[in-house]
Parts: sequence; structure tokens; C-alpha cells
Amino acid sequence: MQKAYQEALDRLQFGDLPEISLENCFEQALVGLDKEQSRRIYRASYNILYEYVPSPGMNASDFTQDMLEDFLDFRREQGRKENTLKGDIRAIRRAFNKLEHRYNCPKLKYPSIKGFIKTRYLSEREERIIFDVLAKNETITGRKAEALCMVLLDTGLRLMEAVNLEWEFVDLTRREIEVYRTKTDTVSLVPISQRVHDLFQSLLSQDQPFQNMEWAIKVLREVIRTHCNKSERVVATRGRATVHSLRDTYASRMVQRGLSIQQVSMLLGHSNISQTMKYAQLEKADVVAQAREALDATDTD
Repeated sequence: MQKAYQEALDRLQFGDLPEISLENCFEQALVGLDKEQSRRIYRASYNILYEYVPSPGMNASDFTQDMLEDFLDFRREQGRKENTLKGDIRAIRRAFNKLEHRYNCPKLKYPSIKGFIKTRYLSEREERIIFDVLAKNETITGRKAEALCMVLLDTGLRLMEAVNLEWEFVDLTRREIEVYRTKTDTVSLVPISQRVHDLFQSLLSQDQPFQNMEWAIKVLREVIRTHCNKSERVVATRGRATVHSLRDTYASRMVQRGLSIQQVSMLLGHSNISQTMKYAQLEKADVVAQAREALDATDTD
């Protein structure tokens, strides 16, 4: 207590903040992070940084701008992509910004890195392949994976939003789902397609639409990974296909079929329309359709 009092007095008299080690600074930055995934990602960035700096026990204030730039170059040499570098910067910035009023933390200029924005939607051909492969898997797990794939494609729900769905929030009469978005702490309504409606009707005897889905999720992941990443050009320009690509596919098709970015943003439960803007490029499909009609009209003249 006397030490804390003396530190507070020193700050008041001399304006000096106490030192904190880099490791302790990062550990305190993890406090208050509600999502386990975020803690895991941040800790991974910190652990890599510990391998690079002279010592995790060094004062945080001794971490310089040059060290930050060199660390990012080191990550690039490891083959890390720009999105990974953005995550590293986010983790470091969180720590120093969170504790800058309590401890002597460095004031850094964080470089702006334009990451690769993935819009890895599936083509109709890829969708057919996925369902064809799953249809050949006649086990209960295969049927569950097929049902999950259908729901994700037709609702745009995140994986765990679908897996944890409860009947209380499914209205088959109005054909809509009330979805609580944990990422944004909001509620949104999602329409139900006819085939998902029929699927849910067949599952009403279960306590929840999806139960014991661990193996089904693994099967679905493997089918998408194996059959939708064969084109090097597609992977390079859009990213690798994953289960999340089913959500991207839903959003992309809504835009291509005439819904506005604002409407798609509401369906996806985005807190900010900027999150949805990555699909705006697909609005050019309207231009392509108009050009096609103009060409056809020319041909008939």
C-alpha cells in the first residue's frame, strides 16, 4: 500500500508513471476480454513477440517504434499474411493503449496495413458438389452435415448461431428466425427458405434443430476444404473456402439478386454497414445483366 501511495505521489509531483514489464503489460491486456477466441489470438501474438524481443521482462517503455517495424518484417519473413500482421498490431496496441494511463507505455505510430478482405463465396457448381458428396455419406453424421450446410447457405447464420438454435426462436408459420448476435449483442430476424422450412418440420421431434453436431461439423469442414479449394486463382483472389464461406455465399447471392447493402447488413446482423461493404463489388452483376440485355437487343435489330 505504501509503495502504491508513493507511486501515486510521484506521479502527482513529477508526472512520472511507474514502469511495467512487457509481459505483465500484455497479461493485463488480456483481462476483460470476454471472448475466449480473442484471448487465444492475442496471446498467440504476444508469445511470438516474446520470441523476438530481447526479453519479455524488459520494460514496456523500452519497446520502440523500430522494434515494432522490425517485428512486422520478421512476421513477413515467416510467411505471415497481412491479416495476421493486422492482428499482431491490434494485440500490441490494445495492451499499450489500455495501460498508458497507469504505466509508462510507449507511444507508437501503428502502421496501416490493408489486409486481404475475403469474400469467398461458393459458385452454384461448388454448392452442387458439396451436396452431392454429402448425399453419398449415408450415415447419420452425413445427414446432419447436409442439413447444417443447407441451413447455413439459406440463412447466412454463423456456424454456432445455427448449431445452438432453439425452437423457441424459430417461427415456422411466419417463416423467420429470431437470432441473437453474440458478436454485436443485438437481435435480428432472418427469413426461412422453403427447403429449410421443410427440413425444420422434419426435425420438430428433436429438442433442438441440431444436436450432437461435433462430427457433422468436421465432415462438412472436410468436404468444403477438399472440394472447393482446387482452383489456385480462386484461392488467391477470394481466399480459401471454409464453413464461413457459406455465410459469404448467402450474402453475395442476396446482393446479386437485388437486395441493397443496407438490407443485407440487417440480415447478417452487422453492427456497422462497413462490415457489409465487401459485398458491394457484386452489385456490378446488375451492370453485367443490363449490358447483356443491350447486346441481345442489338443482335435482334
